[in-house]
Amino acid sequence: MSSRGRYRCHATEFKIQLCQCIAGGTIGRRDAQKKYTLPANLIQRWPAQFERGELSGQEAKPKRLSLLGTKPRSLLNTRPGKTLGWRTAAEALKEYPESSQQASVATTG
Repeated sequence: MSSRGRYRCHATEFKIQLCQCIAGGTIGRRDAQKKYTLPANLIQRWPAQFERGELSGQEAKPKRLSLLGTKPRSLLNTRPGKTLGWRTAAEALKEYPESSQQASVATTG
């Protein structure tokens, strides 16, 4: 486990309720931080998002990218590299013989 601890996901309802308490003066930011063992950046970020109207009843979209339907060649890096002779990965792969791209298995006699 990393030194930062385990990742926790907080419900939107909890965030809204906490922001309403902070905005209403029911609880202070430091008290909320101690009571719910939250990092200071969340206590700063959530009320700002609440004031801008960014905290709604919907959960945030997942950050993971779905690769379904993506062609493998489109995933290649498009920046040219020195090790590839200043060509992109796709350009270098085009020059690579098709027969050597197949997985070869060594056989013993």
